[in-house]
Amino acid sequence: MTAMRAGPRAVAKAERRRRLKEAALAVFAEKGYQAATTREIAARAELGAATLFRYAEQKRDLLLMIVNDDLNDIDAIALRAVDPQAPLVDALLILFLPRFHYWKANLSLAREAIHETVVARASDETFEARRYRSRRRVLLDAIVELIRHQQTSGRVRPDEDPELVAELLLGIYLAQMRHWLAEPKPEVARGVASLRLLLSLAVRGVAAECSSAPRLAVRSGR
Repeated sequence: MTAMRAGPRAVAKAERRRRLKEAALAVFAEKGYQAATTREIAARAELGAATLFRYAEQKRDLLLMIVNDDLNDIDAIALRAVDPQAPLVDALLILFLPRFHYWKANLSLAREAIHETVVARASDETFEARRYRSRRRVLLDAIVELIRHQQTSGRVRPDEDPELVAELLLGIYLAQMRHWLAEPKPEVARGVASLRLLLSLAVRGVAAECSSAPRLAVRSGR
């Protein structure tokens, strides 16, 4: 019912946003992200510059708008596919694998997005930059729930802090993804195999049968 009451203004806004995304993708593909300009993108979308800036404060926000929308869809599917009863590493790879395929298919977007948000713009607070970084919390929460389920089923030691374990596992994924994207020709199979190995090493440290292993410190003040 809410969608039915959106009205023509909401429909027109969504259409302008779609045209901007399509125009940005086309200009980025033709000229490269660094050489592309917001003026060219606005012209391709048949919109004025003032209209463009209502949707994206800067050029990188157009890039992040595309990535954010795509990852929203990818993550929603992956989260539904995760089996909390599967071995922890397998469950994590179900969550992460679609991202490898997406970044492989969009290498230039992936590298520019990481550069803009991690290297060059770590403190930026535009809407799309915040939205991009907030995705980390979504993944972290999903992994925390996996850890809790694994503790309940006896696969992970119950005295571990689920959020601390999730931070470790997510950090491994993020570091591996950046390393993989820096390769001249990243291949999904190789990247996933390396990630599986690293995650397996970490998971063995918190497995319930490894009671003699040193415990991870429980985070205080949370």
